[in-house]
Amino acid sequence: MEKVAHLKRRPSTQPFIFLVPDRRYLEENGIAFPEAGKKLAERFWPGPLTLILPVPSESPLATIAFQGSLAVRVSPHPFVEALFKHRRFPLVSTSANLSGAHEGDARDPERIGKTFSADVEYFITEGVLKPSPPSTLLDVRSNQPKLLREGAIPLKEITAKFLNDEKSRKVVGQ
Repeated sequence: MEKVAHLKRRPSTQPFIFLVPDRRYLEENGIAFPEAGKKLAERFWPGPLTLILPVPSESPLATIAFQGSLAVRVSPHPFVEALFKHRRFPLVSTSANLSGAHEGDARDPERIGKTFSADVEYFITEGVLKPSPPSTLLDVRSNQPKLLREGAIPLKEITAKFLNDEKSRKVVGQ
């Protein structure tokens, strides 16, 4: 993580999002899902939903947690799924540009190469990527999910398809 932060010139106070193989991986590593987190993961994973979860200090994942929490999502990308079939470990999920740089710099392999070629030996690319919204970011460390960033999954979809029963709590941030 430190090397990625250094390469991107990203402040150490800005935590990373991690890709994980599945919910079971997190549970096997001592991370308990609050009820809201379970329901959200069941409905939207794999997909563009990032959940912030509490990480106990005894969890093996505590070494990558930021202030006792971890932001995670499960990617539906075939390359990531294939990688996780061979190795089950968290991957830093970040754009391939300098922190604060133009978003287009992270979609073009030529620009990425110019930016990082002196520090990175290998690049895996699919070519120029189409623009896409970021993942929706929800803090589920308590029973009342808190929207931190609306992204690819609109808040309306989360509330309409997930939190529409009377027992569920309202998502903060509407």
